[in-house]
Amino acid sequence: MDIILFGSSGHAESVIDVIEEQGVHTIAGLIDDTRETNDETRGYKIIGKTTDLKAICGEIPSGIVCVGDNRKRHSITLLFVEAHPTFNFITAVHPKACVSRRVAIGAGTVVMAGAVINSGCIVGNHCIVNTSASMDHHCNLGDFASVAPGGTLGGNVTVGEYTAIGLGASVREKVTIGDCSVVGAGALVLDDLPSRVIAYGVPVSTIRARHIDEPYMR
Repeated sequence: MDIILFGSSGHAESVIDVIEEQGVHTIAGLIDDTRETNDETRGYKIIGKTTDLKAICGEIPSGIVCVGDNRKRHSITLLFVEAHPTFNFITAVHPKACVSRRVAIGAGTVVMAGAVINSGCIVGNHCIVNTSASMDHHCNLGDFASVAPGGTLGGNVTVGEYTAIGLGASVREKVTIGDCSVVGAGALVLDDLPSRVIAYGVPVSTIRARHIDEPYMR
């Protein structure tokens, strides 16, 4: 099946790797508002911008949004749905990820190489489970949430929508983290965290409140 990708930066290149290794879909082209048409990334051409989505999605109504920031990924996803209400968001799981057969993974989600997702987990729509991230049994990752490379969730952890678990952060079993929060790199989370906070440290401390649209990626 032909698909289109939104994005052409480093994260998009990583998603391209996943799709190529899966061998299920053929990438017809990339959409990027910051690049010129016919520019290339990894041999795939930029075929348009978000202003061209209606025409492009009419011809190729399947694909995935390759944007690392959770809220930005949501905004772009809405543009695809507006352009083509039945657009098919694919799920991309690297064949070298270890994913239990008893796992539910939503549309538009990417699971990178080396990730481990154990039995009973529910991974929402448009999530990122990044390189060598680990989710123990019966975790729940909300829509548009992400676990950065090396992030570890113990069993029965719940992560809210749009929340980002940073590089190498660890979350103890049975902890709940609210929506739109950011857990910093290397943090150790031993107790529940509310929505809309930035927290980091060992053990973690809530540093301050966070606006839902506040950028957290450089």
